[in-house]
Amino acid sequence: TIQKYEDYLDSDPKEYLWGYFLVQNTYIIDFKYVNVIPQLNLGLGKKRCVDIGLIDQHGYLDIFELKRPSTKLLSDHPDNRGHYHWSYETTGGITQLEDYREKVNRKASALKEDIKKEFDIDVEIHHPRTCLIIGNTEQLSTTKQKYDFQNLRKSLKNIDIITYDELWNRLKNLQKRIINRKGKNPK
Repeated sequence: TIQKYEDYLDSDPKEYLWGYFLVQNTYIIDFKYVNVIPQLNLGLGKKRCVDIGLIDQHGYLDIFELKRPSTKLLSDHPDNRGHYHWSYETTGGITQLEDYREKVNRKASALKEDIKKEFDIDVEIHHPRTCLIIGNTEQLSTTKQKYDFQNLRKSLKNIDIITYDELWNRLKNLQKRIINRKGKNPK
């Protein structure tokens, strides 16, 4: 899995390939998820699909939107007095997730019924966690960019921003923990 993830980081495939990979390896995102619904159709009139719907061990739905690792995280503008702001692409992903979250909350009971009917999964929908997986922190080459990125990320009320290299670091840390545990007796 680690080699494939590294290959993907190098080749920067399309979002749907990242989606397929993460659906097959949801533990990279978090171990708490027990059910996966790729391309979850919100069934809200038009076909509006969340890239990945994940259901945790308590039955709660969370929604994830994917952009590519090469997606630009921040932009700057001379009028911003040296401050960075979200890039156009990042703003689009954030707006998309806010829209999905609002619609999911508004249509929760109908969506619960649809998920039960289509996937035979009982799900609870109550202010789902929304997460945008996007970009790579290697883009943040200056201390100011890193500082502004962290401030912007922390300012979001309803959305978590996770970069692809942060997921890669989770995976590498997991590998180290497993290797260090091999041969050791639990106390």
